[in-house]
Amino acid sequence: MGDLAWTHRGTFGFPLKALRLHAIALGSSGSGKTETLFRAAYGARKIYQQQVIYLDAKGETKREEEAGQDNAARFVATMQAAGAGNIHVFPALHYNGWHGTPAELKNRLLSIIDFSESAYYGDVATNVLDLALGAPTTPRSSTHFLANLQFNRLKSIYSNDPLQYRRVLALEKRLLRQVEMRYQVFFSAMAGQLDGTLNYANADAVYLRVRGFTLRNEAPRLGHFLISDFMHYIAERRRSGVQTLLIIDEFNALRMREETSILFEQVRSFGGNLMISAQGYAGLGPQEYAERILDACSTYILHACSDPGPVSKRAGKRFFLETSWSEDEEGTPRKHVRPKWDWRVPESSIIQQEEGQAFWIYRGHAQHVQTAMVPITSEHVASGWQEIHRQEEMQRRLLEVVESRPPMQQGQKQVNTATDVSKGQQSTPSLGTQQKPYSSSAKKKKDSTKEIQQPSQQSVSNSSSEPVQIIAPILNMDDDEPDRL
Repeated sequence: MGDLAWTHRGTFGFPLKALRLHAIALGSSGSGKTETLFRAAYGARKIYQQQVIYLDAKGETKREEEAGQDNAARFVATMQAAGAGNIHVFPALHYNGWHGTPAELKNRLLSIIDFSESAYYGDVATNVLDLALGAPTTPRSSTHFLANLQFNRLKSIYSNDPLQYRRVLALEKRLLRQVEMRYQVFFSAMAGQLDGTLNYANADAVYLRVRGFTLRNEAPRLGHFLISDFMHYIAERRRSGVQTLLIIDEFNALRMREETSILFEQVRSFGGNLMISAQGYAGLGPQEYAERILDACSTYILHACSDPGPVSKRAGKRFFLETSWSEDEEGTPRKHVRPKWDWRVPESSIIQQEEGQAFWIYRGHAQHVQTAMVPITSEHVASGWQEIHRQEEMQRRLLEVVESRPPMQQGQKQVNTATDVSKGQQSTPSLGTQQKPYSSSAKKKKDSTKEIQQPSQQSVSNSSSEPVQIIAPILNMDDDEPDRL
């Protein structure tokens, strides 16, 4: 039921014009929220040929007996079903977090540390990073960067630069050690996983697993680092014509505040789309930040969750006639009709939904939808696991090559050996082979017999340069059956 005209022949689609304006999905555990995100990722790649980057902020690896439910393997299988070639998984393949100029690296590294307790301490850290990153040789690994944070190393680097040397001597050693300790703790927890070769520019799809339970306090910091690098990628490193969908599952686990509005604004400015999810309105943070997030989105997807009111009210109210009957003293029935306004999406209807059901809200219109499972089987998920294990083996061999070098050469980037290590690995086109450049205009598959409950191509198959043409259905507002996505 509903009046959101994204339905054609009983199938609900997600038009590109709406996807470009960002979306948010709310739902408690077990409500089907993650499946909706996978469905959106599947359609974005298969129908719109978009690059998909999925950041799972609570991405714990499943045990062997639960391997079929692992999000990373299911994401790989989903993207393979959608036609993606290069699919990268972090941390199976270590991430290259050292792209950019010293100023860009400084912003990325500052994003992982909370300096809110002291503005002065933040200034000290900024000054230290300026010196550590401004060396004649810009650090391109965590080992090089951490070495540059040491006082004696800084004195040696700037011994021939009187101005910078005075800056080094003016550093308060106690605060310098505190800054160094914070980064030591973070990069120690990362164990070299940010010194790898994974690059967004070489991928059709990327899955970023942030192990929230395992990393604890370092998990939000890792999330901030990855998002900061994504913002640099989409602004500076993204190839022309590439449209990118960034999905952040369990956004609340990242504990982002001021960076949120910048993320939404920058992603759209540079040709990207953003979908985030949380378990409820409270998961978006304090009210001020939550409202800013909602204001930045145009599509709201409400699975079963508590306290949906602040979001469901954005669907607005609808006009209806309320009918009642009464009897006069003689027993004659009388009909009374009163005009009335009520919320278009009642809170009780949201709370009582079954798994997979959701209300989609867009600019004052709403539709009740049953999300269809992505068309993958256990065999597809097993194939996804094989690809993850292949990337893990490639990463292991890369590390062996680096460790076999003389000590003076071990600081060189792993990317120098990636080509040699990947020779002969032709089992899948994901890594280690020459690929055609990613193109947003790649040819779409036309075999509709292989489609299982995917978003209707009739409703969403127009190119990104044209508005989506949608045939409005004949709506029955009294129909309680949800449409299918």
